[in-house]
Amino acid sequence: LTVPELRGSAANALARLGSIRCLPLLRETLESVDIKASDAFYLMHGLVLALGELRDSEAVIKLARVAEDNHHYIRDFALDALAQIGTDEAADALIKISSIVDLNEPYNHCVIESMIAHGSLRTVNRAIEIAGQHLGGPKWLIKQMRHVFMKRGWTVGEYYTHVQDAKLIEYLFSAEGDMSAEERRDLIHCFEQIDSDNVRRMLWVFAKRAG
Repeated sequence: LTVPELRGSAANALARLGSIRCLPLLRETLESVDIKASDAFYLMHGLVLALGELRDSEAVIKLARVAEDNHHYIRDFALDALAQIGTDEAADALIKISSIVDLNEPYNHCVIESMIAHGSLRTVNRAIEIAGQHLGGPKWLIKQMRHVFMKRGWTVGEYYTHVQDAKLIEYLFSAEGDMSAEERRDLIHCFEQIDSDNVRRMLWVFAKRAG
């Protein structure tokens, strides 16, 4: 295949099939793509999605290189692929990226989202640490992570259960008394794809108030 759109679709199809035999080829192809080329998006999109869905731990360095490019349109998907892979090395990459980008820029919310989506104590605590450096930290963090997991789509009844959310919920809920109705809705949206005892307790608090 030579058409970038078809090659990207083929990579995505292999991921949906769960074909791990294709991983060396996917990594090699990602390494060879000129990410500045005008026709690179479709191929890179398919490659990045595939490597993330197949949880390819050997692709972390390559995906991090894409994710570190602050001006590249595929970086959001590369960040989420690192979150999906979920290894300590992937956490290292996400934490490093969070230290070199300007998180005051609106389009960089994907960096915070990816650390929450990774779900480890290290990445979640790093997101909280960054929020603490901003005025109105809990509210700032809610705005940053309210669309977490959105890139992966949402199947009703399916939730993520790996996120270490105890400290996260405690931190966000600490500002709840000063939130508007819209801000409280955003707080709930942050966790609508996450299932845990902590999330259920938070939702129960809101449900009791509503009667």
